[in-house]
Amino acid sequence: MTWIDLGTFYRTRQNIIPLNNAVALTRGNPAGTVALFSHFSPAQRSFIGLLENEAGFPALIGQVEIPHGSPSARLTYYISQNEKESELLPYLLEGLIKQAGLMGATNVTAELNENHPAFESFRRSGFSVYARQRIWRMPSNFPKISQQVENWRDINEMDRIYMQSLVQNLVPPMVQRVEGLPHAETLGLVYLERGERYGLVDCQYGLKGIFLQPFIHPEVGDTRVVFQQLMNELPSIFDRPVYIAIRSYQAWLERDLEALGAEASEPTVLMVKHMGLQSRAALKEASWAALEKNNPQPSPTHYLTSARKKVD
Repeated sequence: MTWIDLGTFYRTRQNIIPLNNAVALTRGNPAGTVALFSHFSPAQRSFIGLLENEAGFPALIGQVEIPHGSPSARLTYYISQNEKESELLPYLLEGLIKQAGLMGATNVTAELNENHPAFESFRRSGFSVYARQRIWRMPSNFPKISQQVENWRDINEMDRIYMQSLVQNLVPPMVQRVEGLPHAETLGLVYLERGERYGLVDCQYGLKGIFLQPFIHPEVGDTRVVFQQLMNELPSIFDRPVYIAIRSYQAWLERDLEALGAEASEPTVLMVKHMGLQSRAALKEASWAALEKNNPQPSPTHYLTSARKKVD
C-alpha cells in the first residue's frame, strides 16, 4: 500500500469485514489508525493488499498477518467499496495468500459467518471449514463469588506438557494440524481440581476487550462454577467486555454460559487454506468435505493417563 492509497483506506475503513474475532474484539477496528501504522513497523510480519478495479480505482483492501511464534498466517479483515466489487474478492484472496507464503506461512486461516455472501468466494479460493464456534459475551455486571480454594492460576513452565496432552485429547486431529499445540509463549490460566490439571484457557488481552478460549476436560464436575471462578481470577478488567469462544467440539459448555447470563453470537466457521504440495489433494479434500458436513469429534479422552506417563 502506498501513501496515495491511505485516503481510500481511511474513507472506507467503516466498511470492514472482520476475519478474525480475537483481533476484532480485543483491538477494535482492525483497520483503525493504530493498526494501520503498525503495518509499517519492520518487526511486524503483516501485509496490506489493495486490488484495483478495471478503471484503476481501489476496489478491495485486505490484510494478512503472522502472529509472533506461529507458522500460520491469518486474514484479519477485508474492505469492499460496494457489493459489486465484492465479486473481485477471490483475486484479493489470491494475492494475500501468495504474500503469506512469501512470509513463510504453512497455511492461512479466516473466520466468517457461513451465511455471509463472501463465504462462497473463500470456498472458490481453496478455503475449507475445519471447525465451528460461537462467541459468548459475559455480563458486564458479573457477580463476584467467595472462594475457599483457588482453582485457577497462571500457567507456568511445569504446565506445558499437561497443556499439550490436554489439547491433544480434546481437540480433533484436523484442528490440531491447523492450529498446533500450546507453546512456550501461550498466555493463560490452568484449572486445578483435586490436585490435577483439568483445564486451561488461552487468554488474549486488548484495549477493547478480553478474548478467552477454554479447554475443559469432560470429567470436570460443575463447569458453571468453573466459569464463575475464572471470571474472578481474570486480571483487572477495567470495564472491558469478556468474550469466551466455544468450539463445536466443546458445545456442552454453552449451556452453563447461557445459565450465567452470557449472550451468544451467530455461529461462525473457521476456515483454512493450506500451502505447499498438494500431491494428496483428492484424499485431503474428501476429509475436509466430510468435516464440513459434520461437527468434528475429539480424540478419545486419555488426558490424565497420558500426562502421567509423560511425566514419569
